[in-house]
Formats: sequence, C-alpha cells, structure tokens
Amino acid sequence: MAALTVAFATLGISSAAGADVESAPSGDDERPISLTPVESVDGLRPQLTAEQLDYIIAAQESLAKVPGFGYVRYDRQTHAVAFGFAGHAPEKVQALAATAPDGLTASIEPADYTAKELQAGVDAVIAAPQYDGKITKAYTGRDGVHVVVDEESALRATGAAGVADAIERDVTQGVPVHVEFGSAPVQASRTAHAGPWAGGTSIYAGNYTCTTAFAALGAVGGIPAQPGILTAHHCTDPLPSGTIFRHNSIRSFGTAAIEAPLGPGGVRADASFVRTSDSGQGAVYIGDLTSNVGISTTGIVAMPAEGIPICYSGLLSAGDITIPSTPGQGATCDHIVEATYAVWDVGVGYYYGPGFLTHHANHNRSVGQGDSGGPAFIPVLDENDNVVAYAAGIISAISTNSDFTTCQGTTTPGRSCSDEVMAQAFSYVWETMPVSVVLN
Repeated sequence: MAALTVAFATLGISSAAGADVESAPSGDDERPISLTPVESVDGLRPQLTAEQLDYIIAAQESLAKVPGFGYVRYDRQTHAVAFGFAGHAPEKVQALAATAPDGLTASIEPADYTAKELQAGVDAVIAAPQYDGKITKAYTGRDGVHVVVDEESALRATGAAGVADAIERDVTQGVPVHVEFGSAPVQASRTAHAGPWAGGTSIYAGNYTCTTAFAALGAVGGIPAQPGILTAHHCTDPLPSGTIFRHNSIRSFGTAAIEAPLGPGGVRADASFVRTSDSGQGAVYIGDLTSNVGISTTGIVAMPAEGIPICYSGLLSAGDITIPSTPGQGATCDHIVEATYAVWDVGVGYYYGPGFLTHHANHNRSVGQGDSGGPAFIPVLDENDNVVAYAAGIISAISTNSDFTTCQGTTTPGRSCSDEVMAQAFSYVWETMPVSVVLN
C-alpha cells in the first residue's frame, strides 16, 4: 500500500501480500470448522468482572446526559473508577458512586470541561474549512481538544503553539487545544472456517483481506434480523451493495448489504454489514489462523471508558495469550483506552469515528494491516468465573508514528504494525445503521 508512508493507517492488507500469509485451504476443501468457545484461557486475565463492567457502562450511559458531566475514568492500577464533573455533581451522581459493586471503588472528581464542550470542540475543528485535509486526527482529553496536524502541511511553519492558538481563538473559542505534528493514517482473517460465522474470520473484500468483527443481525430491504457479520467500512468501500465477498479469497462468504452513511460534519462510522447465508455465532476467535478456539460474546459496550483494557483479535494480530496456537498469532490484550471521543482521517475525503484510541501497555506492535474490521472486546469474568467477551468496537486504523514498523507476530511483505490503535465504537454504529450484535 502506497499510503504506508503516511500517524494512522487503515488495516486491510493487499491480496498479493495476504496470499503469502498462510496456506489457505483450496476451494475443494469444504471441511467446516466451527468456533468452539472455551471457558478459560491462560494469559487472558480479565481485570473486571461482568458485574463491575456493567456498572461502569451503565454509569457512563446514564451520566452522559447529566449537566456538567465530564468523563468516566477507570484506573487499572487501583481498580477504581472516577466520575469527572464540572461544577457540583448532583445527588444522584453521589448516590451512584456509593453503589459500586464489590471490589471496585468509585469517586467523584472535578473536571475542567464537560464532555459536551470537548466533543463540540472536536466537531468544530474538523468542520472548519481552513483545516480540511491538514488535520489527520482529533480527539478529546480531560485537558482539552487534541489535534494532530499532517507533518507535511504548510501549517508546520506556524508551529504547534501558533496553530493551537489560532484554533482556540477562531474555532473552539476558549476550549484549550493541544497540537502536535504527525503523519497521516493508513488503512488496516482466520482461515478454514464455515458458518455459523464468528468474529475474527478472514474476509476477502475487493483488493484487501480483512477481518470480521462480530456476528450480527441487520435489516436489509425492510426485512429485519437477517444474519450477517460486521466488518470495517473501508474493507468494503467502494464496492456496491450485492458484491459477493469471500473467505480465504475463495469460499463464498456473503454479500455487501449495509454500509454506514456519511453523517453530519463529514464523519462516517467505519462499519459495514455483510449479509451471510449462515447464521452467526456470539463468539470471537482468539487463536491463530488455523485454531478454532474462541470465547463467547455476552455483552456490548457503546463506548468504553478511559483506562479500560481492550483486546483485539485481528486475522494477523500478534498473540500474547497462551492457548494451543502457533506462537506469535492470536488475540492481543492490554491495549489501554486513552481517548474516548476520537475521529481520524485516512485520506478518503471524510473522517471515520467517533471511536476510541488505545496504546498497548508494553508498547507491543501487535496490530497491523490485515487486522482491519476485526473485533475489539473487553474480557470479563462472568458469574461462574469463566472468561467471556464484551463487544467494544471494530479495528479501524493504526498509528504510523515511530512505532509503525516491523510487526510482532505475523510478518509478510508490505505489512507494518503499531502499538497505537483506533477502533470504531458502537455508539455511532447504532445511531446510523439498522444492525445489532449477536450475543451468546
């Protein structure tokens, strides 16, 4: 991909490169391999129970509409959650903080800005015509709006401080802006699989091999609850509705049915729904290309809170959990949510998002091209102490900063990886697409 020289990359991998990754079954090899969920996995150690994560999710959703709400922040070191509020938090918020489940502490802390103010700041920046094509990424932080300007832009002559002052004065009108210069984004399979489809399978879309996210149901042509699977929009664009996609570049997978529409402000969810003839399974793969090991998907998160640990399970992602698996392949965990309202520009004429930005705790370069469309999930313990997954989003793009280099795990010509990942959150998917995730 020529775009590899340019801070985020979409994560499809070209068909030529993808063909070198693994010896895929031939078209005559019709041995169906169905995913077999497992109850526990060495190395995949959830930090949260399902009850604790449900509490954080419910708190985030209910507080979002409360005047003064700033953020929800989870601290994995202290196993505590903080609710940030600008001004005095209402009594119902104080009551909520007092009802945290066992093992999790909750508190209220002052926020300098509300989430609404910060999100409006991001929207204003990407809508400002003078910055069109110059800003590669924008996201909210507790300290203001963060903007990454293309390092090749003429704005570099103004300097980061000068650009920040101009945006703060003319666009965000007082909300602090933090600017840095960086390169632009670029775009991001499990093999031998047959239905029922699950997250983490390979999907051959046009010139790219990508990964599927989660089994889903979609309303196609006015008919509700048709079986299918979600993947990234950039994996299916610009192929028309009805295009036949394949698994292993050979076996028929399904047909393009629903893509996220372009929304106000030029933002689009990086999500597409591919209709399949087989039903979907509420589970995701966590093993290597030939493994059928997976975990059940039992919940959904619209937008994960800051500090939440995320696992990704792209086709070629570097595995860091222990299962019967080819070393170096599989799900990669300990990616920590750094920002919860982010948009990114991969050079297609609009922004993807809003989604969330993560960094790997140990800076492992474990997600790269070929992983696009794959599942982002939060591992939790259910009431029986089994490891299950909460669907959190769809792998969309990776940073092309200094960590955008040789991949850990699977390597193939032309493929690069990063420790920084952008994932499409489900909040905007639900708003714009008639789809739902299949749970087990």
